[in-house]
Amino acid sequence: DVARLIAYLHQETPEDLNLNVAQVVELGLIPRLSLFGSIGQTERDEVSEAIAVVGLSANTHAPFETLSGGEKQRCLLAKVIVQKPQILLMDEPTNHLDINYQVEIMSLVKNLGITVIASFHDLNLASAYCDELLCLDNGEVKCQGTPDKVLRSEILEQIFKVPVEVDTNPLNQKQRISFNYRSHHDAAG
Repeated sequence: DVARLIAYLHQETPEDLNLNVAQVVELGLIPRLSLFGSIGQTERDEVSEAIAVVGLSANTHAPFETLSGGEKQRCLLAKVIVQKPQILLMDEPTNHLDINYQVEIMSLVKNLGITVIASFHDLNLASAYCDELLCLDNGEVKCQGTPDKVLRSEILEQIFKVPVEVDTNPLNQKQRISFNYRSHHDAAG
């Protein structure tokens, strides 16, 4: 029952799946099938549609292990789409991905229209895509609220122990966070 409600998108993609893209996406159907249920045409159509949504139609029968990191993450996101959860948990979902794949994955997730609980270290990505943030410092909640309330220099400097400049990104009008690496380096030694 939990798998019908909650899906999880890993930080690291598994390397040893001996399945093709369609088969990986079909795994998302498991929580919805009865014990001896089989995949019918309706489910196959859902799988094809999810694969198309993430832009992998040309790779439907490609072995999962041959995909790039971004393609693997999009394939796993298609599995989530087919699962139809109400809540998606993500642990650093864009870690190790090129910027174009980071934007693509986050845009796809945002458009799912479900509750997403995610951990991020990239505060600019969190600012661009999250409606509400919870900042932790050594496991302790330091602040919670909308990005414009949470992503403030004084709060971030206290948490990250480096000088921070927060301004408005001219491209999306969201908070933009810049860390002063040089100042921290100079102070360290």
